Amino acid sequence: MSCLFFTDCRRDRAKIEQLRLNLSQDIEEYPDSSYFSDIRCIEFYDNYLYFLDPGRKDVAKIDLEFATVEYIGRGGRGPGELLFPATVSIFEDTISILDASLGILRYKDKAFLELLKVDNLTDYRFFSSKEGYFLPTSSVDGTFQIVSLNESEEISYHGNPEKYESAVRTRVLNGRNLHSHPSGIVTVPDGLPFVEIYDWKTKECINRIDLSNIEPYEINLKEIKKHNYDERTYPVLVRDSYMFNNDLFILCLDHTHQGEANLIIKLNFEKEPFVESIITLPDRNYMSICVNQNSLIAFNRIKTIIEKYERIGF
Repeated sequence: MSCLFFTDCRRDRAKIEQLRLNLSQDIEEYPDSSYFSDIRCIEFYDNYLYFLDPGRKDVAKIDLEFATVEYIGRGGRGPGELLFPATVSIFEDTISILDASLGILRYKDKAFLELLKVDNLTDYRFFSSKEGYFLPTSSVDGTFQIVSLNESEEISYHGNPEKYESAVRTRVLNGRNLHSHPSGIVTVPDGLPFVEIYDWKTKECINRIDLSNIEPYEINLKEIKKHNYDERTYPVLVRDSYMFNNDLFILCLDHTHQGEANLIIKLNFEKEPFVESIITLPDRNYMSICVNQNSLIAFNRIKTIIEKYERIGF
């Protein structure tokens, strides 16, 4: 399979707005005065924020004023307990935590429902719908898998992996975040300079958005050419990505500054996708981001704090 349409973002470079954000609030601890250590995934759902911290082995559910907190899951080997939680997603009030060693753990409120055992899991963002779970995969058969929620739990593979000289290299370089949008299944590779959109019905690629000539991708690709990488390693271009309504936010690494990450590319998906702005966060190294109608939330990896920025002008 190949993409039916390619979008070249170079023609929009002159119109890309450069934005610098000013911090409106920072949070050093959860509302119950407990601490977080390394927040790897943040989700927004129904006016609550969900913070996954693999060090704590739980997900914290916090209101937008950061006044109350509840916890989903805990570390352990019993039913509903977590070993290596990586990402979290919420659909129709069901909280799903991807554990790299166990599978998908499903919760309603704080109550554990069931464990879905799935092979070839990776620690990228995923989502679920009435069709089932859409999960990134390390298989050479595709870039994502769909696990149906019927009794058979049928698994199908989809997506166009970039082919390389070995199966190992193909698996390593095709990891990506998955996002749901009315226009299709949006995939954001962390080591390749494009975004792909797959049709909901056919699961075929209908658009590839080339970002190789957009900063910071362009600068990183030039820097990466100066180095050699073995079969199992690769230079990561994307630290995190998040989709809210018609906006896709991509948190990019900076290989000219030892892999720091504070630049966010914002793509507008209202019609034909295009790069609308590049947002600079005030510090140098962020791990995860989340966006809602009023604010952008980012985890500052250096200071180990959660930062909140009001959405003004973006």
